[in-house]
Amino acid sequence: MFDRRKDRELILAKKPLIVLEDELWQINQLSKLRKDLRNRKKRLEKVIAVKRLALQAVQEKIAREVERKDGHDPLAIAGCMLAGAVQIYQAELGIETTQDLLDQIANGDDEDFDISIDKETIH
Repeated sequence: MFDRRKDRELILAKKPLIVLEDELWQINQLSKLRKDLRNRKKRLEKVIAVKRLALQAVQEKIAREVERKDGHDPLAIAGCMLAGAVQIYQAELGIETTQDLLDQIANGDDEDFDISIDKETIH
């Protein structure tokens, strides 16, 4: 069954918080609201509240990690950079090619690695 309410909330959830807050502010500036705008306002308030709560939770977690590690753990920084690079490689080259490349790096082969890309990469 198709749930239009959830679908509308998912569409709103994909928008940036500042865009949602701006739309809510514009609705609040109107003196009289029709039923569709009242429903939109309720939906916006709900999605904004959830996004703010999630943002606050992420900021608190980051603050705890910075306090715990004093923000200068080189191994943690390198791990984050490696994880980000692997995700980029998987998106650009595919999982199998990325796995082959990582295996070659881990095993230390000096052979040339042939990377064949079927699609043009966009940067």
